[in-house]
Amino acid sequence: MLSLLATIAQPFEFNNLLGPLMALGLFLGALKVFAAMGLLRRHLQKEEDSFRKGHLPRQED
Repeated sequence: MLSLLATIAQPFEFNNLLGPLMALGLFLGALKVFAAMGLLRRHLQKEEDSFRKGHLPRQED
């Protein structure tokens, strides 16, 4: 019985998981970069709006 189980079950090797783990890491890293870029863009937009309110003359219609 044990020999049958040994022939069916493949031995665990970390190398088999290396590719998927690297792909997952790259995907999560890219997701973090895009999230940081979005937050930075929103922050810079607020700073630009604040600067325009305080420093540029108002345009009358």
